[in-house]
Amino acid sequence: MGLSGLFIVMVAGVGACSTDSQVSGDRPASTQAGKPPETAAASAAEVALERYVEAINSGDISAAVGLRCADATVPGDQVEAFERDAAALIDAVGPLRIQSVERAPELAPVDGLIRYTFEGHEGALTIAEDGADGFCFWRPAASYDLQRQLDPPMDFGEAGVPAEQLLPTSVGEGFELVPTPAGRGPGEGAAEQVSRSWQPSSFGGVTVTAGTYPDAEAALADAALILEQAAADGVAAVDLVATPEVRAVRSIGYAWLWVQPPSVGPFIDRAVMPFGRVLVTVQVSGPDAAAVDAQLATVTADIAARTLPSS
Repeated sequence: MGLSGLFIVMVAGVGACSTDSQVSGDRPASTQAGKPPETAAASAAEVALERYVEAINSGDISAAVGLRCADATVPGDQVEAFERDAAALIDAVGPLRIQSVERAPELAPVDGLIRYTFEGHEGALTIAEDGADGFCFWRPAASYDLQRQLDPPMDFGEAGVPAEQLLPTSVGEGFELVPTPAGRGPGEGAAEQVSRSWQPSSFGGVTVTAGTYPDAEAALADAALILEQAAADGVAAVDLVATPEVRAVRSIGYAWLWVQPPSVGPFIDRAVMPFGRVLVTVQVSGPDAAAVDAQLATVTADIAARTLPSS
């Protein structure tokens, strides 16, 4: 997805940007295996990482995918989207060159975990192999502390209005209301969900989903899970001055590529707003972190204002 392309965001527990559908939440963010690797040789891992980055630089997606383990491979029906995302990133920032590689056992109990940075870009990423099977584990270096230090979501109390009335009718000039992509939103435990999505004429998108749960405890539990999953690909918490009770996380948009420098967009902000047994989730994406944060602040303030004064 180049910076001139369009994309629609769908709120999901994990998700990443893409040319046409990754931001819709139909593919995993980092395509990361669920188990930590058992063995890894640092020197071999460094060589493999160099090969992986060069494959992304050159557009040799088959070679890149071949360096990932079976549990972290890119599904066949998503390879074209992966290739488009890789091309868009390289078009935007130029060829990536590894600046440093070092072991990082202090970040997590993952064998062979290494931290790496890119020349000319701030922030670090981490990766690890699963023996000879290839890379099986990836996260931004900042995500470990982010996930550990996340404030738990707060229940705003009953909204006093139906779930659908919590959805904004507009998110600002230049944004067009569009159909929300098919598929469930982030709340796996929601009995019902309603969503609205908007996209601008250039790049980015907003989706707001309100899910109704059996009880407030279930809504709050899903809110916590959504934040935890977002933080796994996250680079920072987002503080919202107008609605400080809202918990939000910024993630990198091309997480599943495993090579997006954390200081480079696109970015995805995800926020959770539990109102009793109704959980409102907001996802905003775009190329600039400050602009995405500002859009999120506007949308969450609008949602908060839609509740009854007595709630």
